[in-house]
Amino acid sequence: MPDTNEVGRAARYRLGIDVGGTFTDLCLFDEAQGTLRTYKVASTPDDFCHGIVDGVRALLAEARLPAAALGYLVHGTTVATNAMIQRSGGRVGLLTTAGFRDLLEIRRQSRPHDELYNLFFVKAPTPIPRHLRLEVPERILADGSIWLPLDEAATIRAIEELVALRVETIAICLLNSYVDARHEQRLVELVREHAPGVDVSASYQVLREFREFERLSTTVVNAWLQRPVGHYLQRLESRIAEERIKTAPFVMQGNGGIMSVEAAVRGPVNLLVSGPSAGLMGAIYTARAAGFDNLLTFDMGGTSTDVSLVQRGAPIVRTDNEVAGYPVRVPMLDIKFIGAGGGSVAWINEGGALKVGPRSTGAHPGPACYAQGGREATVTDANVTLGFLHPERLLGGRKAIDRTLACDAIMANVARPLGLDLSTAAHGIRTIVNTNMVGALKLVSVEQGYDPRDFALVAFGGAGPLHASAVARELGMRTVIVPESPGILCALGLLTVDRRFDIVRTAVMAIREATVTTINDIWNELDGEATRWLEGEGVPVECRGLVRIVDARYRGQNYELALPVSLGIWTDATLANIERHFHEEHERIYGFHSEKAAVQMVNFRTVAQGIMPKPSMARRAASNSTLRDAQIGVRSVSWEAERAPAATPVYARERLAPGHELIGPAIAEQMDTTIVIAPGEHARVDDYLNLVIDLSCDQPARGTRMGGA
Repeated sequence: MPDTNEVGRAARYRLGIDVGGTFTDLCLFDEAQGTLRTYKVASTPDDFCHGIVDGVRALLAEARLPAAALGYLVHGTTVATNAMIQRSGGRVGLLTTAGFRDLLEIRRQSRPHDELYNLFFVKAPTPIPRHLRLEVPERILADGSIWLPLDEAATIRAIEELVALRVETIAICLLNSYVDARHEQRLVELVREHAPGVDVSASYQVLREFREFERLSTTVVNAWLQRPVGHYLQRLESRIAEERIKTAPFVMQGNGGIMSVEAAVRGPVNLLVSGPSAGLMGAIYTARAAGFDNLLTFDMGGTSTDVSLVQRGAPIVRTDNEVAGYPVRVPMLDIKFIGAGGGSVAWINEGGALKVGPRSTGAHPGPACYAQGGREATVTDANVTLGFLHPERLLGGRKAIDRTLACDAIMANVARPLGLDLSTAAHGIRTIVNTNMVGALKLVSVEQGYDPRDFALVAFGGAGPLHASAVARELGMRTVIVPESPGILCALGLLTVDRRFDIVRTAVMAIREATVTTINDIWNELDGEATRWLEGEGVPVECRGLVRIVDARYRGQNYELALPVSLGIWTDATLANIERHFHEEHERIYGFHSEKAAVQMVNFRTVAQGIMPKPSMARRAASNSTLRDAQIGVRSVSWEAERAPAATPVYARERLAPGHELIGPAIAEQMDTTIVIAPGEHARVDDYLNLVIDLSCDQPARGTRMGGA
């Protein structure tokens, strides 16, 4: 693979590839023309590389381009997240300080908020069984002093024991190593010397931050993912090279940035929620062009729905994350997930109530209408039955479907058991899945103190635009934005992000007791490490950037607020400004502050950024074509269970031009999705081919434009 130093800086053709549980999406951007070409193929869970290669070959053939024309390639992957959910990580051993072998099982007393009253709640199983967790004699105290030197002979025996037990990776997490890492550094050297074929994951490299259990959990997850993620990415590199693509791939992280494959193999924990993060960044990029910066993002795919909140164009980044029951304290975009997608199965519980999801039929066998052997009723089957989806084909005609099979599945699994007619049963499936998704959007808005009516809903994913207006109306929202290519927005989002690496150090100190000399030393260390990472990634000097963040709290609190702070040398005035800013943020978020309480700085963070070129979307000129030119037919659609189906005009999305307006009921079809415009709704095509749907034509949207909320 070539050096990534010059990759993407002057590339005309840039390719984003996002692999989901059901489909693999590809987005080819032509910088010279400012145009997008998209493609969608079924994912291949047995080896996702097969689906990727099939999609790349087909897309390049359609565009009549040689593989060598690609100058930039970014990949969003579900491999890390799937390994966590399926608990299919590598075989990992742990070396930890004597006396702390069982910390991984003791954990915290807290439990998920939705499980507080579940008497039968069971925590996620420990990823490393007890016989693979070994102790080494050593102890560094919280002030960095060595109370017990590392016993190297005992350490070597422990390493050899883990090798004999056939571990693939050794995780290292010693007490207080976030203060002084010398013992962990020596352990890494000993592992490489006495276990050369074994990978190693040390906490000082993964998360140099206090809170012992969270640091241990994050390090273990990183070790757990090293083998499956590493093997996958190395296979991907090889397959890309075999296709004669000359550019080195980048990989999407969960923090909203990208990194090289080499960096991703070392830190696979950063790849969790990779694909959904790309979708969020793509939503921000396209909505900004439409003139909106306060957003609720709504990404509904075949398996799940991902939602998030964006205020003033900036996503929320969190470090107190949990994935599949395991704490992971690396920065991630704040995205909530539920099991609600086109393939979500409708089923009846023991009490006779209709439920939808979280189980999905996935790519195979898929919904019953796919005619691939599926017999269960799904959300897609309901949409086909009601007429929202084309009754014979999807994906621009490449995916044949069978409406009769959809109707049969709903009758057999839902309608007859509940004594309902076909239409009522199908509407019930849609209503329940919509209600589930409304609940997810409330988690990121109402429960965080935000009013959904102050935001526009950006709908994407293959199924998002099918359900967006119904979900938005339930929340009292007034505006829905459907990007030009919503089904592949995650793939487009991959082309809009920068390289990023987050570095953190814990140093607890009260602001009024801190010395600026000590703080400037910390920043010099962090900034230097960030610069070295950027150099290692091959980022040109003129494309480098640094961002600083401080986690602060009132003394005695067990949670922190992240405050962006200025670069440069700190002074006493800087400290005073940070203290004032903290009081203001605490008041804004929690409704109170206390100027008498001592404010502590806890964690210091430097974010290394490698600025990458962004697609420059071209503004489209108005067309002489009429709306009638875009109409491709009329379809009978059941809009409400109590009313007869209505004849509904159907439009080809690619024929819609700036200035075109659609009055509901209407449906717009395109290769990667179907857009539903309900009766009484008004949609217009803007200059960037976004479809902006107004749900209340007689009322202006509340605060959704730039600068609102």
